[in-house]
Amino acid sequence: MKCVHCPVGEAVPGTKTASLERHDTLLVLRHVPADVCDTCGAAVYRADVTDRLRELLDEAVEAGAQVLV
Repeated sequence: MKCVHCPVGEAVPGTKTASLERHDTLLVLRHVPADVCDTCGAAVYRADVTDRLRELLDEAVEAGAQVLV
């Protein structure tokens, strides 16, 4: 699949580190499944992965975490 961020890259299955922030909470997750551009490194996450990332961020905010790695 062509990269949606650069004109020359090809997005291939891989993993990336995702950083999510809401108010005073920062959530950093490593090895998140994504399609990653082999040229620019941009990541595109599937809908189910995005939904799970949002759930995890909601949980961190509700728990009162400021930085969760």
